[in-house]
Amino acid sequence: MPILRAESWVPDADARITDEAKAAADSYARAFSSSEDALAKLVRDIGDGAGQAASWVGDRLRGT
Repeated sequence: MPILRAESWVPDADARITDEAKAAADSYARAFSSSEDALAKLVRDIGDGAGQAASWVGDRLRGT
């Protein structure tokens, strides 16, 4: 984790921003997928429907 000082910003040589970003994204995804919030449920349902529609269209284009 970077150390923020009044006179300068000093990065932690052992920290990898990509690892931290991935961990944060995974955490947000888990929280979103298990949220009981009505808006989060609506967004998930819309995403699920869009995914199913895309699969259906793909199947029709492939003739399966």
